[in-house]
Amino acid sequence: MSTLMVKAKSGDEFLKVMTFEANDEPVFPEYNLNDVIEFDPKYKLEDEEHYMISDFSNKEFCLDILREDFSDTNFNSIQDFKDVKLDFIFWVKDMDYYFQRVTFKQVVNKKFLNLTSKKLVDEGPVLVIKEEADAYYDKEKDILYFKNFNAIKGIFSEIEVLYKEATDLEVAVFLSKDFIEVVEGYSIDSVKVSNRKRISMIESVLNDLSEEDLNSILEYIREYNDLIYDPTVNKFKIKSDQDLKNLLFGIDQRYYTTVVGQEKRVANSIAKV
Repeated sequence: MSTLMVKAKSGDEFLKVMTFEANDEPVFPEYNLNDVIEFDPKYKLEDEEHYMISDFSNKEFCLDILREDFSDTNFNSIQDFKDVKLDFIFWVKDMDYYFQRVTFKQVVNKKFLNLTSKKLVDEGPVLVIKEEADAYYDKEKDILYFKNFNAIKGIFSEIEVLYKEATDLEVAVFLSKDFIEVVEGYSIDSVKVSNRKRISMIESVLNDLSEEDLNSILEYIREYNDLIYDPTVNKFKIKSDQDLKNLLFGIDQRYYTTVVGQEKRVANSIAKV
């Protein structure tokens, strides 16, 4: 037997939708987990890959319901969806939990033509179930699997600590580094979300660099891209978000030259070997 549950946007209560017998059609198919990689915001998944977060129940952003033994008798049943705005749904089958965030586009309140009976059906609102759940939690292994980080932020609200945006203060501190000069009206307000996330990640890289290593990286950056550099003050001039991205990629040492052909390239996704 398995249970479909919902989490409403208002309050912290989980509600039971319905239970299924063993021979009923599954709500979500099993995850294909042939290729998994521990979550790293610097790595972009291939189509067949999934991220994983190990030891998930010990993470601060884990839901309390996942730390407890699940029994659907402990939850009230939802009586009417009419006035309930859903946050997410999840399907519990034994030790497996499948999650789907609910957006307004997935709730359809229209008339349908049933192609089998050739009749008009007006039974909305209808919730569209995805072909693959946004996240899958294997309670036995204590591992969360997923593909889209943005999708699971609406389920595990505090998980953004893994991929947070730099605050205005953190951006200001970064742009005030000795090797950076902001020019042509570029400012803190000009820094977009993607670069704010890169700044947040790159701080740990900078903190581990000695002065000698930092100078080596700055020389490496000058070799690989056309950022305007003023040698008299040893500063890169940043006048756009693209300039900032190029600088951040350089600090992260994402530029390289191919062995054959000596072609200069940049890696949009990286993973430690």
